[in-house]
Amino acid sequence: MCLWPASLHKLAAPAGLATCVDRYSPESWVSLSGKVLALCEAAHPLPASSLHSYSIAIEDGAFIGKIFSHTRSRARVPEFLHAFYNHRRVSESRCAQILEMEKQIITTMTLADGEVQAQRDVSMRAQQSKGLNVLDTPGGDLKDICADMCMVFGYGPTDDADEWWVTWGRYKDPETYAEKGARLIEIYKLQSSKGAFDFHS
Repeated sequence: MCLWPASLHKLAAPAGLATCVDRYSPESWVSLSGKVLALCEAAHPLPASSLHSYSIAIEDGAFIGKIFSHTRSRARVPEFLHAFYNHRRVSESRCAQILEMEKQIITTMTLADGEVQAQRDVSMRAQQSKGLNVLDTPGGDLKDICADMCMVFGYGPTDDADEWWVTWGRYKDPETYAEKGARLIEIYKLQSSKGAFDFHS
């Protein structure tokens, strides 16, 4: 039994052929000059219409925006870009896992007519009748499913950026938090000596 009205069937055109290619990933995301950075699809391309293309792009922007929020020194731009590359590269294994997940979805959804395709359709109908995700493997290990969910959604790019800053970045900043605090104390003392903070006058 089809769930879609006949009017929609008339509007639908036969599916056409599309080519899915493995796109080139650069060896480094930072130029030799240290002034140009590859982000998002330029750094770790995913197949067209992938589910996670935009989320990974947002992660890149969130990370780079967070580390640049800590300083205004232009001299640190190359260092920050390399920090982005080196730290986000650690998550490349995660990006590679997501890429494989996307490829598996594409492979499953584009099977040629035949025995395997028929088995896929039977499996999807059985999943749908149970109210389950049709893309989940029937009888799949819940532990593996949860691990995939944590891998995809458990990454925090701003937390990752803060970890880099606390571990490495702040020690090279021309004005550390301690220096900022000392400068504020000096300003307070100076203003106090001029009576700026004398609330009893």
